[in-house]
Amino acid sequence: MDNERRQKYKKSFLRAILSDEMENIRKVNRKSWDGLRFGMSKEDRKLDHLINFLNQIRYLLSEFKIETSEISIRKDKFSRKDGIVTRAARFGIKVRMENRSLFYSYIGFDDEEKQKILYSSIFDK
Repeated sequence: MDNERRQKYKKSFLRAILSDEMENIRKVNRKSWDGLRFGMSKEDRKLDHLINFLNQIRYLLSEFKIETSEISIRKDKFSRKDGIVTRAARFGIKVRMENRSLFYSYIGFDDEEKQKILYSSIFDK
C-alpha cells in the first residue's frame, strides 16, 4: 500500500473515532477556546491497554503535526451498571490557533455541528 493511501486511512480512522468520542471545542471568553479532549474508560487491570491505545491515537495525530497534551488518568473511579469499576484516561489536542487549523484541515469532524464550531474557532473574529 502506498503512503498516500495509508495517510487517507489514518485520516478516516481519526475522523471517525474523534467525531464520535471527542469532547467539543467551546469558547471560554472573547479570545480563548477550550475542549478538544479525547478519553475513554477501562477497568484498572486494563488501564495499561487504554494508555497504549491513547498513545497510538496521539502518535497518529502527530503524523499530521497536530500537537497533543500528555495523557492524564483521573483519580476518581466510576461504577458501571454491571458492577465493574473503571477509571478514565484522556488527552487533549492543544487549542492554539495553528493547531486547531491543522486539525480542521487534516482531520476535522463528521459531525456537522462540531465541524461548524471548530471552523468558527479558527475563522470567525
